Amino acid sequence: TYLTVRSTMQSTVKATGAMSYSGLKVVVGGKVKGYNLGSLEKGKQGNSGVTMSVTYLKIELKYADGTTVTAFELDKYNEKYVVNGQDMLKEIREFS
Repeated sequence: TYLTVRSTMQSTVKATGAMSYSGLKVVVGGKVKGYNLGSLEKGKQGNSGVTMSVTYLKIELKYADGTTVTAFELDKYNEKYVVNGQDMLKEIREFS
């Protein structure tokens, strides 16, 4: 089971003081161990929740110029560990 959360981050460009926006995508994968559907009331925030044993996590940033960078990726089953776009286990996987 995978859960994907998307958001937008706002920042200030130091040189000009203008606002800049970046996309944020977080993907969490694993086995669902429990969930709480919570409750909904008109005009109020919901309070649902999911409990997972996480086997996969990826955090990806997309900048205004279209560049996409994997800030972090960990895949327990496929021996993948990426930090700031650099695959830290690439050389090790080549031996298997």
